[in-house]
Amino acid sequence: SLCDFRPDCGDRSDETDCSKSYFINDMHFCIPADTICNFERDNCRWNNAPSAAMNWTRSTGADTQADPNSPSTDHTQQSSFGYFMYVDSTPAASSGVAELRSRTFNGAAAACRVEFAFYMYGSNAGTLELLMDTGIETFNTWQTIGGVSIGRRRQGFQLMFRHSYSGRYSGAVAVDDVTLRGCDFPLPQQSCTAGQWQCANRACIEKALLCDLSDDCGDNSDESACCKLH
Repeated sequence: SLCDFRPDCGDRSDETDCSKSYFINDMHFCIPADTICNFERDNCRWNNAPSAAMNWTRSTGADTQADPNSPSTDHTQQSSFGYFMYVDSTPAASSGVAELRSRTFNGAAAACRVEFAFYMYGSNAGTLELLMDTGIETFNTWQTIGGVSIGRRRQGFQLMFRHSYSGRYSGAVAVDDVTLRGCDFPLPQQSCTAGQWQCANRACIEKALLCDLSDDCGDNSDESACCKLH
């Protein structure tokens, strides 16, 4: 698959043919730009669920200054003109949900984690959760912390920020600087260093990662080799 954290082609062309939606990292292959999102240019393909009662809005502190509960600046620039995703504190209903969904990611490496900044303020700001939807099952992976492990994912998944409230809602919720780290797979190498082990797909991993019940190679050879090693 194109730009899915994994160099499927031997020449890495599936990860180096970048469009404007992707950027090249220090290893010179593409990582989707929406895996590092500060919302300054756009919403990075994070969209509202159509069935939700309320919407997340891409806003600035200048836009929301009339709301005393809202953040006055963004997290990235600490500026009133910096952008974040925000849920208004004056909903029409007495209870409801606002759900912000990522695009579908085509799997992830074992070290994959999501980090983000969040803001909650007000006398009844409700709850904020991070969910992971695999299309088969939805996992409640986070609640009111700023980083969480995703781990090895062999099938596609979506991430969802879900804000829920009940009763008289008086507060504001915002998220910013959403980043997926460690999600790309190691690249094939001609040889590995003394402290590394070469996977069946020729990627190199640290020897300490062998037989740790985690697919660090991307082809599971670091785990399937355990019987031969012990």
